[in-house]
Amino acid sequence: TSHGLPHRSARLSDVQRVIPVHHPTYGLRDPDAKTLVWWDYRQAASIIHGEIPDTPVEDEFPEAEYWEPKDADEFLYYLNADPTKLALDTECPLEYELRETWWGWSACTIPGTGLAIRRSRPDFDTFTQALGHHLEVADPLIVLQNGWALDMDVFRRLGIRFNRIWDTMVASFFLRIEPQALKVAARRHCGMTMTDYNDVIGDVAFEKQMTFLMEVADRAEFKTKNEPRLVYENDGNVRLYTPQPVAQRAASIINDWAEDPSTDLYKRWRNVDKELRRLVERTIGPMPVATLDDVPVEKAIRYAGRDPDATLRLHNALVPRIEQARLTERLQLDLDILPYFEEIGRAHV
Repeated sequence: TSHGLPHRSARLSDVQRVIPVHHPTYGLRDPDAKTLVWWDYRQAASIIHGEIPDTPVEDEFPEAEYWEPKDADEFLYYLNADPTKLALDTECPLEYELRETWWGWSACTIPGTGLAIRRSRPDFDTFTQALGHHLEVADPLIVLQNGWALDMDVFRRLGIRFNRIWDTMVASFFLRIEPQALKVAARRHCGMTMTDYNDVIGDVAFEKQMTFLMEVADRAEFKTKNEPRLVYENDGNVRLYTPQPVAQRAASIINDWAEDPSTDLYKRWRNVDKELRRLVERTIGPMPVATLDDVPVEKAIRYAGRDPDATLRLHNALVPRIEQARLTERLQLDLDILPYFEEIGRAHV
């Protein structure tokens, strides 16, 4: 995440810098990494020769403010502070089967700030309508991070579509040398320290999911031996398959977690045979998931508001990089077809 950029070190004086670079042999082992290695050493040489500043990237807005507006008028007043571009984000699981658990959306038009709108608010629809009206009147450039995979789908469900889109993940991909994850890229280009989503809700999610698995493992009706059934493979072959009792599968997941606490309980459960999961869901419901509604409101709003702030700041940092690489027109071609990718992805769910 820090390659090719100057950094300070507590072991060095204030005027000395550390420039992390990839090892040259990395480009020899992996031909796709040649550009990355070449850029690192060119960047280091330019810093040493004084051609570009050796100032480490720092957060320009260390006291950033994130809040929930009291009404739609305050929200629109904020949006009109800069009606030319607007960063948007949604707090929603990537998995389509969990989309209905989404928490809300957030917006940023002034770097160092962000507004969060909870779905649980009684006036949530009023804010959504205000956003739609603003988009029709101002027609701002909408800045997203991996928007076609998630955000565009959520806003489409709300009846909101975008005319002009700029996606920071797509731009990072075009540059080839940049990380595409928002939190890593924002740290690299904007000096922003961001909290991971799992660190915000991780304890709550773990408690819910572990309680669910323990109930599955303990209930007598889930310990019954399953009847064998035919399974048709993709290659045309047919085999006889006798799945383990679902209680045994749940106990196995718990035991694996005991040996490795990094085990993702939800992903492991999703790998259990579908028929067995349906049996459980008909009896006690699906495995629960945690959302930002499960953490203190102030903590949730700060987390949600920071994402579009990072997206907007990252956009401002990447635009000149894209122009310098002469990729503006080529990038725009891909940005123009993002809505079609979103529709194709939705059609195959």
